[in-house]
Amino acid sequence: MTNAKPTAVDDLLVFFEDNWIRGNLLRLSSDPEGADMYVRFVNGVRIDAKHGPDHETIIRGEYGTFKLKPDGHFEYELDYTLDVVKNLTKYDQLIEKLSFKMSDGSGGTDLGVLTLAIDGVNEGEKYHENLDFDDLGVTSRADNFSLPDYRNFALSVNGGHEFTLLNGYVYDTIPGVDAITEDGFSDTVLSPGSAPVSLKMLDGGEFTFQSVSIAELSASPFHLTLTALNDGLIVYQQELEITDPNLEVNLEDIDEIRFDFMGNSVVMDNFSLLV
Repeated sequence: MTNAKPTAVDDLLVFFEDNWIRGNLLRLSSDPEGADMYVRFVNGVRIDAKHGPDHETIIRGEYGTFKLKPDGHFEYELDYTLDVVKNLTKYDQLIEKLSFKMSDGSGGTDLGVLTLAIDGVNEGEKYHENLDFDDLGVTSRADNFSLPDYRNFALSVNGGHEFTLLNGYVYDTIPGVDAITEDGFSDTVLSPGSAPVSLKMLDGGEFTFQSVSIAELSASPFHLTLTALNDGLIVYQQELEITDPNLEVNLEDIDEIRFDFMGNSVVMDNFSLLV
């Protein structure tokens, strides 16, 4: 029986320099037979898999160091001994590229490229973050997969991503989606039912919530309960009637915000935050 080869997908990840920079080279890759996938080479360096799945191979980049596991997971650390890194400021950006060869373990291989973009941050200054999910490699309305951690934020339902879907609907016939998207095409669709959706930083840091684009799929007004927390304590909680696609509530110095949609299925995009 012929082994169907896996497909590697070129990817782009964007972080700020003070984020915890990490990801997975294979997060968009797939195997038609559902086989486990592995990274074999990165920038010409063989990835060591003989010492177990948690063994890290060190890959030297142009501006820092990658620690890479055989399953594609990596962490990246900037080298602040370099002047170009040390002097990185707001509006500056560094680019790292990893060319990789992946395998399905049965002889099938493919090639891909990860581009890692690191944006500078002025020390001590809060920066504006817009979670628009536009650089996740989504190419069609047919795409449907769990939302990963994004720009140092985790969007989850009950601590997992199983109800957080990208492009799982054909939007043209859903009025609520057109209220907040262009051409009926959104990058983020949540259908959480009764489970609250939580947004927080991966490192547990504080942020300011400003606004989010939100609409119920039927386009009718609906209610949600918005809860903001800091260190596990509720600092804001309010039931709101949503009649406008742009929900604006300024909540400062919080480390988690929860949206309870009371059984409604909603579209969300463009989280506006200060970090």
